[in-house]
Amino acid sequence: MKLQFYPYDYQYKVKEDKVYVYLYSKLDDGQKSCIRIKCRPYFYAKIQKIPNVDERLNGIRIQVGSQEGKITGWEKVEKELLGHPEQLLKIYTNIPKAVPPISQELESWGVTCYEKDIFFVQRFVRDTGILPLHLAEAEGEFLADNLELRVPLFEAKTIIPLPSVSSTLTIEKQPQLRILSIDIETYSPTKIIHSQKNPILMIAFSGVDELGNAMQKVITWKKFPHQLEYVEVVSDEKELLQRFKEIIIDYHPDIITGYFTDGFDFPYLKTRADQWKITLDLGLDYSQLEAGDQRKDCKINGILHLDVFKFVRNIFGKNLKTDSFSLDEVAHELLGHRKHPVDVSKLYLAWDNNDPSLEEYCKYNFHDADLTLKLCQKLLFEMIEFSQICGLPLFDVIRMTFSRLVESYIQKKAIEFNVLSPNRPSNFQINQRMDESYEGAFVYEPRPGLYDNIVVFDFRSLYPLIITSHNIGPESLQCSCCKEKKSSHVPGLEEYWFCEKRKFIPQLLGELITKRSGLKKEIKELKKAKQETYFLEAKSYALKILANSFYGYLGYFGARWYCFECARSTTAYARDYIQETIKKAELAGFSVVYGDTDSMFVQLGEKTLQEAQEFLQTVNKSLPGQMELDYEGFYSRGIFVALKGGDRESEGEKKSIGAKKKYALLRA
Repeated sequence: MKLQFYPYDYQYKVKEDKVYVYLYSKLDDGQKSCIRIKCRPYFYAKIQKIPNVDERLNGIRIQVGSQEGKITGWEKVEKELLGHPEQLLKIYTNIPKAVPPISQELESWGVTCYEKDIFFVQRFVRDTGILPLHLAEAEGEFLADNLELRVPLFEAKTIIPLPSVSSTLTIEKQPQLRILSIDIETYSPTKIIHSQKNPILMIAFSGVDELGNAMQKVITWKKFPHQLEYVEVVSDEKELLQRFKEIIIDYHPDIITGYFTDGFDFPYLKTRADQWKITLDLGLDYSQLEAGDQRKDCKINGILHLDVFKFVRNIFGKNLKTDSFSLDEVAHELLGHRKHPVDVSKLYLAWDNNDPSLEEYCKYNFHDADLTLKLCQKLLFEMIEFSQICGLPLFDVIRMTFSRLVESYIQKKAIEFNVLSPNRPSNFQINQRMDESYEGAFVYEPRPGLYDNIVVFDFRSLYPLIITSHNIGPESLQCSCCKEKKSSHVPGLEEYWFCEKRKFIPQLLGELITKRSGLKKEIKELKKAKQETYFLEAKSYALKILANSFYGYLGYFGARWYCFECARSTTAYARDYIQETIKKAELAGFSVVYGDTDSMFVQLGEKTLQEAQEFLQTVNKSLPGQMELDYEGFYSRGIFVALKGGDRESEGEKKSIGAKKKYALLRA
């Protein structure tokens, strides 16, 4: 039979020397199932001139925990590595954990191994294209004697991703998900956290099911007068933890969320449960909550744990005005709500004295859980977009930095282009890279003072478009075919040039830019028609963040596709473009007030706004590829502040220097 499903959480298991990937999924009818399929772990090796290689490969046996790791087969393949073809062996192992030690054994023979450290589930998602919450189809049968899981288990022979039912720029169908948010409050007479000593006083739940029905509850173990319908009182902390377990299992959430649940709530719950000898076997495979013991990412098999704080801090926070990632500030900016106003540091006093204010603390506890639920609902589409674009499980994507997201996107697209991932740098290489530096952006220093009739121009997506327009990438650096072409050399860095034919990194980046450009047009049209654009704006944000992170990734010392020359060349081109544009503006009769990286402020003087627009068009005709100078706006007044202690001697006269980015502009 065939089964269509939306996977949301992934896991792998080894059973009888066979490796299975488990895809916990929602079906079209809203039911939950798990689809599993056999997979083969593998890595690549460049083996040359090794005597008796077949016999030696077959003879490898390495103990991995309680299991024996071995090679189960291999095949010859050709892949491209940094622009050059490589003849390799694709080597299969019996279990995923055998890949690192077996590759180390081969390296002791003098063999170079690749893709030996890629997480097995992430490899599965990229290789198969079975992306989180994207419709897929499996062919197989349900297992009638399933005692392994709390949900039906489907044994798949094949799984394929289904094509989008609409264009890539429109809203994809998503299943309705059951989400549960949790928050705990603890006994804390001091600011120091003592999870082994101090009990949990209350646990709040705020949930929403597939039909939009709300679930609200606070469990506590202190009786006090209150008017709150959602408060449930139990006898002690032990029963509190047992009820926590019962509620999670009975509510059967697809997603469980919280704010810093990785770092606080789940480790604390696990510690207290262990003290009471309560097993938190919350997983759909009856496994325990994975938390504490130095584990930074808390996991429940079959229930997708999304720590909203991690996503905000690592990814979405770049889009916020607030510098604080506290729940109070983030909820205020995104939802327009603040935390419930109580002094939580005095909760222990209210608890000890059985104070009536405990009702306010229950409200506080529930409100925190409810705010987090609403944040999760609001940010879920951004999370899904990053996950699908980068080919990563949702659990992983929200816990990643920008550099890892870019690298994951490149690795996903590398499969399509038959490109091999370079190895991660060694500690020695990282230390060497950290010592490398290069000149950054150009700044045209402003003269402090008040100016009128200012026009601001800026280069749209300057660094990403420089990379795509000049084909900047490690695979195209200093090729043999373009050395004599003057147009391929970097201005100011003539020792660097980039091939006009080889393309990988610039092409991937170009796809992101083109997709986002199409989305922006579609969003604009939908807004004119007063239609919903939130889903598309989530896509646009994900594409923008990834595109803007490519330059930083190329210069990041821990990157697989690290290229110091590429990062250095990008800033060299940027300086050249802004400097040349400033010269052209001055030759055209404009007075340049300020310039920084990708923007330029000019004073019209005797010129008109129409002449400024004509100047813009003239500049754009000379720019390559998709590069474009944009008109940002006209301002009737502008003030530039002097840099403190920034006086400079010039021709026997002291002149003040304007502070970088310290200015204010007034629109007409």
